[in-house]
Amino acid sequence: MSFILSFSRLRSYAEALDGVYETCFDGLEGELSYFLDAYVSAVDESERAVLRDLMTAALETRAEACIVRCQAEADDLFDALSDEQDWGAVSVAHDVDLGEKCENTIRGASAYLFSDEPDATKFFGRIREFLRREVVKAPNDAMAQNVNRYKELGLRWARVPCGYETCAFCAMLAGRGFVYHSAKFAGDGHEYHAHCRCKVIPGKKGTNGVEGYDPRAWQRLAERFKEIDKAEVAPSHKADGTAMTLGETREMLKREEMTAYLRQRADELRPRPGKRVVRSQALKASGGGEARYLKPEQSFAVNDETKDIVVHEALERYGFAFDILPEDAPGEGHSNIDLVIGGRLWEVKSPYQPGDERKKDKLGFVYDNLRRARSQVSKSIDGRNDGFVRVVFNGAFCAYSDDSIGERIAKEMCDLGIDQVMQLRKDGSLVLHYLDEK
Repeated sequence: MSFILSFSRLRSYAEALDGVYETCFDGLEGELSYFLDAYVSAVDESERAVLRDLMTAALETRAEACIVRCQAEADDLFDALSDEQDWGAVSVAHDVDLGEKCENTIRGASAYLFSDEPDATKFFGRIREFLRREVVKAPNDAMAQNVNRYKELGLRWARVPCGYETCAFCAMLAGRGFVYHSAKFAGDGHEYHAHCRCKVIPGKKGTNGVEGYDPRAWQRLAERFKEIDKAEVAPSHKADGTAMTLGETREMLKREEMTAYLRQRADELRPRPGKRVVRSQALKASGGGEARYLKPEQSFAVNDETKDIVVHEALERYGFAFDILPEDAPGEGHSNIDLVIGGRLWEVKSPYQPGDERKKDKLGFVYDNLRRARSQVSKSIDGRNDGFVRVVFNGAFCAYSDDSIGERIAKEMCDLGIDQVMQLRKDGSLVLHYLDEK
């Protein structure tokens, strides 16, 4: 079947935008902090006005740079669709004018600095939320502007879920396919749930649409969400043993349904056994990465988790910004995943293998660890679980050569259907192995 947009192209589009979302605030807090102390201590309103203008300019510069990047991604996708479908259309230039919005945001956030209990965290939180909101809607707005220039093409719109989580309303919109006459009717500019990354995609009614986007499946999921909202369910329990509320239990059940569907979709999109090949790419260390410990950092100083610190340090050297997740999976039968990198879940495996000549299969530990990682991903109901299995494999504490471990990783990836593995070698370098079609 021929699609107007392949899943790999949609995923690369979504991941490129996620890269902007995840980094749009990087460094901005430091820029604003440069003016903040002077702003709080200033006694003259004219001094504060000047400092507000400087903070507004810093925010506007960052916001516009991020939005331009998102617009460029949307334009590239539109032009590719036009070329492949013979629309004869080209992307248009977009204006970016956020001066007044940035000024109002800085002024509004400043109220947190002069309350009875000044709170810089809330100040930065208000700015972060504004920046994220503007950046998230920028690519959909750009796509709509491109299509509106060519109304004679009769293009329709679909809302295509691409993010970590999808609510019942987005699932309902997604369940209708390419039927919307405008991007607005497809939900452009609206975030109906936390972490909404849904994209509005243009196409023609009756086309095969987007690979991996099945409106009927989303329609069934929306109906299932409605059933859960109406059902009387027994409360489940959190990781600490406390009871969930009815609402929390229902949300957990919805995540279970969503995870099951995304896992099924990932299996359908993954190359079939016999048609799989693993490609490898040596990554380049760029520095500037940052680890954010949502799990207590001191917890890695005990048991076998000290080896994971080596992974964190390597990822930072290679420029990755990532979160180390807490162990808070609710209820029995659900698992925790270790990292979020670029909005995607990655499980860390750090085996200790000193070498044992008595073992017939000396590299069997590679299979064991990748199989366990796959099982853990299948049991995770984290909203960011898209069904694809990604593993950071730390081979620094294994007696066997990096090349032999890499070869075994490639074999097991094909057999087990592991999508991506970052292999940490003994010299501290990282190699990315990824599953592809022959």
